[in-house]
Amino acid sequence: MSIMSARSMKTLGDMAIRLNRPAVVIAGLQARFDLPTFPDADYSDAYLAFLRTLIYLRTLGIAEDRLLRLWHFERKLLQLLHVDSTGSETWFLDSCGAITRRDRRLLLSNYDIGIAVPSHALQLGLNFASTLPELFGGAEMGEDALRVLNDIIPLLHRRAQLSRAANERYLTALAAASDTTALAEEAARVCQPGRRQRAMNPLNKRDARLLQAVHDGRWLLKGFRNRDLRHSLFPPTADATKRRRQAAQVTRRLALLHAHGLIAKVSRTHRWQVTAKVGA
Repeated sequence: MSIMSARSMKTLGDMAIRLNRPAVVIAGLQARFDLPTFPDADYSDAYLAFLRTLIYLRTLGIAEDRLLRLWHFERKLLQLLHVDSTGSETWFLDSCGAITRRDRRLLLSNYDIGIAVPSHALQLGLNFASTLPELFGGAEMGEDALRVLNDIIPLLHRRAQLSRAANERYLTALAAASDTTALAEEAARVCQPGRRQRAMNPLNKRDARLLQAVHDGRWLLKGFRNRDLRHSLFPPTADATKRRRQAAQVTRRLALLHAHGLIAKVSRTHRWQVTAKVGA
C-alpha cells in the first residue's frame, strides 16, 4: 500500500464525522447494503463517496428499498462485466468519487460502463420479431448485461424526477428571497382571523417559534411531519402520554398554518411543505 493511499484510509468514526451522521447510522447502511466492514482504519475515499451518495439520495426522498433494488441490479451488471475479477474486496464501489464522463457512470457504484446512461426513454436490445420461446431462462443461461441495464433505467428516471422537483422548490425559495413586499403588508395576510382559525401574530413568541420551525431549511426537499415539528418545538420526553399531548398540539398548529395558506399537504403522504406565501 502506498503512502498516499494509506493516508486516505479512514475509520468508521472518521466517516461518521465527515457524513454528519452517527456511527450507528453508518453501520446500519453497511449492513443493509451488504458492504464489507474493516475493524481498523481501512475505509477508502471511494467507500466514503459511496456512503455520501446514499445519504444524498435519501435526503432527496428516494426510498431505501428503491436504492437497495438499484444496488442489486448494479452489482449484478458489474459481475456480468467481470469487474469483480480485479481482486479488490470493494470492487463494486472502487469507482466512487470519480468525476469524469458522468453521463456514462452508474448512479451508485459510479462505474463507467462505456456508453451514456440517460435517465429516460432508453430501451436496449428490443426485438419485435416473432421468436420461439427460450428453452432455458436467464437463471440457467446466465443473465444478459443489457437486460440488467434495462432494469436499472426506470430507477434512474425516478431519481431524476425527484431531483428536478427538489431543484424547482429550491429555485422558488431563492426567487422569493428577493421579494420587495413591505413587512406590514406581508404580515397582514396572516394576522387576520379565518372562518375557524384565530389570527396569527408573528410578534408573539409562540407563533414566531412555529413559523421559524416550519421554515427550517431541512424541510425544503422532503417536507416535514408532525413528528419533526414536535422535536423542534418541544423538549424530548419518554412519557408516552406527554408525547401524545404534544402531537395533538402540533396537529392544531398545522391546521392553523394550513388555514392561513402557509403550508400545503404533500399528496399521499403525512408530510407538509411551506407555500410561496411563507417562503416570501
